[in-house]
Amino acid sequence: MIQEELLVEGFRKKSDMLKNEISKLREEVERTRKKPSLFANILDTVGDAFIMILPGAGKLCGAGLKVLSSFM
Repeated sequence: MIQEELLVEGFRKKSDMLKNEISKLREEVERTRKKPSLFANILDTVGDAFIMILPGAGKLCGAGLKVLSSFM
């Protein structure tokens, strides 16, 4: 009887630990989704530079880079 109670208690503790870990991982995933990547920031900056500096088609390329960075 005591062994069974200890076993059940051990499973409860392990279950609680795993639930906490899952919760932490979900929070990290949400935080990561909201934070743009370094590559997206670089594309955005290059897009801004192209729009400001280049004439005509260069502006279009810059706008394309900005749109591409928004999907990352």
